[in-house]
Amino acid sequence: MKNSSQFGIVGGIIAFLVAVLSLTTSTGLTTSVLEASVILCIFAGILGIGGGAVGGKGGGVLMVLGAIFALIGASLFGLIPFALMLVGGILALREKSQTEAVKPP
Repeated sequence: MKNSSQFGIVGGIIAFLVAVLSLTTSTGLTTSVLEASVILCIFAGILGIGGGAVGGKGGGVLMVLGAIFALIGASLFGLIPFALMLVGGILALREKSQTEAVKPP
């Protein structure tokens, strides 16, 4: 398992935990705002875990999108999943595939 996949999966799991934390500590938020942020965090977690599982350039794009959704959905609590999924996505986008790495003579 590559580092980019690990960052994406851990970031996705933390995004899920942030969604649960948002549900348990909801004070002063209206129901629609809370539901929207929780749904966005869960969606970000799915994108992060899915991107980590897929890997490669497609997985990198999924992780970067998940990072943006985690930051929007959880604001300050989303900084850790944002950073993990963003780093994982950038690493996945920069890594070379097996066919590009080995060139025939």
